[in-house]
Amino acid sequence: MKPQVSSCLRGDALVSQLRLAVVFPGAASLGSYEAGAAFELARCALLARRLANDKPPLTIDVVVGSSAGAITGALLAYIILTDGEPSWLYHAWVTHPQLHELMLVSELNGVFSMRRLMEISCELLADVEPPHCPDDANLRYVAMLTNLSPLHYRIPILEDFGRPLLASTNRDWKAMVLTPRGALTPHGRYSWRYVASVALSSAAFPAVFPAQRLERGAMEYIANHVWLDASGSEVIMFDFIDGGVMHNCPIGIAFDALYEPHRIGLIDQEPIDDTDAKRLIVVISPRAQTPMPTKPAHGLQPLMVDVLMGVLSARFNVNDVFDDLRGAQKLNSRIKWKTILLERMKRWLLENPQVVDGFIEALEDVRAEVEKDLGRIRAQRFCSGEHDGHVDKDENESGWSAHSDVELAVDLLKAVLDKVSGTTGKRQVRIDLVSPSLLGDVGMPDELLCGEALGHFAGFLSRRFRENDFQVGAECVRKWLCELDELDDSLRESIGEEQRIIKVWGERIERRKDGSIIPIREREPLCEVKLGRVSKDEVCARCRWTPAMYVGMLMLAIRAVVVSLINVIRFMLRRI
Repeated sequence: MKPQVSSCLRGDALVSQLRLAVVFPGAASLGSYEAGAAFELARCALLARRLANDKPPLTIDVVVGSSAGAITGALLAYIILTDGEPSWLYHAWVTHPQLHELMLVSELNGVFSMRRLMEISCELLADVEPPHCPDDANLRYVAMLTNLSPLHYRIPILEDFGRPLLASTNRDWKAMVLTPRGALTPHGRYSWRYVASVALSSAAFPAVFPAQRLERGAMEYIANHVWLDASGSEVIMFDFIDGGVMHNCPIGIAFDALYEPHRIGLIDQEPIDDTDAKRLIVVISPRAQTPMPTKPAHGLQPLMVDVLMGVLSARFNVNDVFDDLRGAQKLNSRIKWKTILLERMKRWLLENPQVVDGFIEALEDVRAEVEKDLGRIRAQRFCSGEHDGHVDKDENESGWSAHSDVELAVDLLKAVLDKVSGTTGKRQVRIDLVSPSLLGDVGMPDELLCGEALGHFAGFLSRRFRENDFQVGAECVRKWLCELDELDDSLRESIGEEQRIIKVWGERIERRKDGSIIPIREREPLCEVKLGRVSKDEVCARCRWTPAMYVGMLMLAIRAVVVSLINVIRFMLRRI
């Protein structure tokens, strides 16, 4: 079926419409920077809807996140789909989470407890009946996960190259089509609480937070060709930790959500048709990429701590961004060259009509051979036939009789090229990175963010740190949007003119008499704060360390040692 994205989110396809797929990498406490960026994106998306509800000049139709970015992405989707308040992002990442909220004496499976985050998610991502958006409004959301149970695959190969190979990976994800009522759970109900559980599972940093057990539908894995000890109708459970361990900046997954949804488990969704719109993939990254040459090793030999820090940086920050960006540029190059080849071949066939029949016959033979190989590959997987997640369809399977012979030949060539290059239904996509380097006139990127210290966990020590990073993120996106040539002029003017007001709620989670948490959308804010521009003096004042923060670090270190000893003892007792 066709993608069911309503006018509430996207409107009719227009040349002037800008469509965004947003990627939020893992960032620990720098999630406050991503929350500030999401605040500005949500404000802009809601403003675009007010300017033209049927045909908004800007829409966000895909959100992908990992770790802290999965939480921010889920809340951004909730605000857009339920016509919510962008200030909820400030409540989620600045008002909370405080250090004392994360360290509960009663929970010892991790340095931090997930209980308070679950309560905050119940407060923010409440199941409601939104009054404005129609029921068919939706948005594609993907949260990266690391599965503690290895997933076993059979890698199919062509028959001339031996037998299929077996391989395993812990890389996992949860792809969902979000609606104003939430996502479809494995039990067949719509719920935002399930979306919150998925996002928190993606953010369970190993050893810092306990692993999270999450219900999944067995068919999600079977349709993706995982060798699973369960039937397709079962609801199963896996234990998950931080998605950033395996894929911290999932740019490639955003491409799949746009153009190959079957690859990530959205087997009933078609590729998004955005040919008449302007498409951007936006990566909200607190880590600035500054142009600088690679420096050879010099000085003293690295210590063990240096090696461990290098390994963590390579695992979480560098390699997946490099691979995904290189893959995206390869895809853009293939699509460009394919288009050039089709145009030149069409011109040549029009000039040489005598070769058209032979050309078509040769292409049909090639196409049949490719289809035969693809059939063999599908047969080698652990699931096939009725459980096969997707079978590629050519855009030009029908309607050829009405075409001229040259058009038929070009369409057939396009179908063959799409198969062999993996570009079926795809288009060239521009990727933008929104990072603190956009504020170079204010200061160096490493001077602007307070939460970068302690492996990006320093923001949990001080609300001032999170306030600063939130403001930096919002200012980066505001500047990026105002300088974006593809943005509608009327929307750009509205962004610049409208004051950025943040509504602030209290820290205490309010409950009803029956003990249930009152959703934040039903509570009145305590006050409003105007979000101003970032200045270097203000950043320096906010980033000062206080004695209370050093006390917090000491308490955190003591808790880490105690929790580690207790877990080592429990581990040894289980093995006796």
